[in-house]
Amino acid sequence: MAFASLGLTDLPPTPMMIIGIVVLLLSVVAYENWRLTRMIHRSGYHGVGLSGSYARHRPWQELSPWMRALRVGILICWAMMMISISTVGAIETAALGQPKIADAPFVHPHEIKGGVRFFTDRQEKIYAVAKPLMIGSWAVTLALMLAVGRIEESWRKRKQQDLLDRVATEV
Repeated sequence: MAFASLGLTDLPPTPMMIIGIVVLLLSVVAYENWRLTRMIHRSGYHGVGLSGSYARHRPWQELSPWMRALRVGILICWAMMMISISTVGAIETAALGQPKIADAPFVHPHEIKGGVRFFTDRQEKIYAVAKPLMIGSWAVTLALMLAVGRIEESWRKRKQQDLLDRVATEV
């Protein structure tokens, strides 16, 4: 309902194609990651990786519910950011071909590429939602990524220290 009231169901074809491509690429990456993880798990090999070091990130099965929620939150915020960036970009690109002087359908002024361009009412409604959503989702994604990065780094150091302690006690 909210999408229809904002006119988001009538987006130009370019952002819809970009959204479709992003969803397709995410699906392929998720499938390949799942397939590779399953192959490694089935092989029974859980030792040192190709680079000679242990895994930097924990497998999904070892994560606590909070860490899973953080990772899913990052993915959702990133997807929202990509969709809103595509929408804002499509509106600003379309505005480059619109008049520099207000007339009947074009009444909302915006600074685009160093010049003032006018948006239609529908473009203004969509832009008013997409622009703050783009900035907000970028900030939330960055904050979540930093939090997960610090937690994973402390986990990696703790695991490395446990390994060193185990090796030292065996000698």
